[in-house]
Order: sequence, then structure tokens, then C-alpha cells
Amino acid sequence: MTTSLYEKYGGLPTIIPIVDSFYRRLLANDTLRPFFQGVNMQKLADHQVNFIAMAMGAPSSIYTGRSLKEAHAHLSVTKEAFALVAKALEESLREAGVEDTDVTTMLSAVSSLAGEIVST
Repeated sequence: MTTSLYEKYGGLPTIIPIVDSFYRRLLANDTLRPFFQGVNMQKLADHQVNFIAMAMGAPSSIYTGRSLKEAHAHLSVTKEAFALVAKALEESLREAGVEDTDVTTMLSAVSSLAGEIVST
């Protein structure tokens, strides 16, 4: 039986600090910070934890947020901004001790979502 990344890395107790690190990085970036003005960051972080858990193979689908296209449509996300977000995720995953091959897997999954998020 194959172990999911969710199980391999211990589930939510590992994902929550990854998401915290991820948003600290995004909010520290002058290019990305404006995307989060007026946003309830705790609610967003909760959605992100559930989304990453689902992407890592959580045993049940716990993400109940809007579609990525709907959630990002009003933001005019550029390819450059998307790349900065992916880099922040990579750094947060590596900081948490996620193995290189698993980081690559996660980033490939993120890259496949660009069409749903990038609009300009």
C-alpha cells in the first residue's frame, strides 16, 4: 500500500506550520503583500491548510473552499506573482524538512494549477 504525502509527513501537525511559514513569506514580499490587503488571513490560512492536506492525499476531502479560478479571478495574478508564490511554498516545504522528491511533486501539482490562478 502506498503512503500518501499527508501520512508520510504527519498530517495537519506538519501542514499547519508549513502554511504559517508560507504566509509569512508572502506577506513579507513587497510584490505579493498587496494581494492580501483586507483579507482575513486566519480564514485564508485555514482554507490553505485544508487545500494542502487534500493535495497531499488526506484520507478524506476536507477542503470546502471556492474553486481556485473563482477565488483568484478578481486578483489579476501575473505569471511572475505565481512564480513568487511557488518559490515561497518551496522554501516553506524545505524548511519543514520535506524531501526533495516530495517538494518536486508538490511544486509540479502547484504548477499544474497556474491556468486556474494566473489571469494576466
